[in-house]
Amino acid sequence: RPARHVGGLLPAFQLSRRVAATAGKRKASTTTCLSAAADDTEGASTVPQKFAIIGHNIAYSVSPAMHNAAYAELGLPHTYGLIDEESVATIVASDFWVDPAFRGMSVTIPHKQVIMPHLDELSDAAERIGAVN
Repeated sequence: RPARHVGGLLPAFQLSRRVAATAGKRKASTTTCLSAAADDTEGASTVPQKFAIIGHNIAYSVSPAMHNAAYAELGLPHTYGLIDEESVATIVASDFWVDPAFRGMSVTIPHKQVIMPHLDELSDAAERIGAVN
């Protein structure tokens, strides 16, 4: 199965999520949403995938426009949305979280610490810092 990714633009804080779910959790290691989309393992780059930024009070984010423009420029059939939720519990209980097309997300305030228990694996930097991006 293709890897799923959680991460932003700063490699030290990035994670990836893998499909293998155990007790509702997802595995995580290092990458970006754009590199995850471009990863051609198992034809991943040609199969439509979903990515998003998650946070609260984030309507100002340019991440969806930036990522969607990059996907379009690269000819990738992917989408990058914005999930503005106050609670991480709402996000991990959502259809997005379990959607097979979901490959990753960027994490912003206030969820950078609260999302961590829902991930199976963290980069060394994320563990030292106590937050993810």
